[in-house]
Amino acid sequence: MFRIATRRGFAASRRMFSTEAAATDGELMVNFSTPYTTVVPKQAVEMITLPGEGGVYAITKGHAPTVSQLQPGVVSIAHTNVRRIWMMCC
Repeated sequence: MFRIATRRGFAASRRMFSTEAAATDGELMVNFSTPYTTVVPKQAVEMITLPGEGGVYAITKGHAPTVSQLQPGVVSIAHTNVRRIWMMCC
């Protein structure tokens, strides 16, 4: 009985993470939106840098799932030698 419950719990926890979208190797799919508009619609990027409660997070493809409250600061999206930067405020 315990073995069946453990398998079901493990299977449920695997489904909690989002599935990877189709992107080229080494890239991450990003949708960057505000409450009123989409700034970067579904674009493959190499890295996104976000200001969070615990510091600045640089996220790449395959990064461990992280939950953090965003803070005011600089958001940077890098893709093939091009870096786009936005300022987030409260």
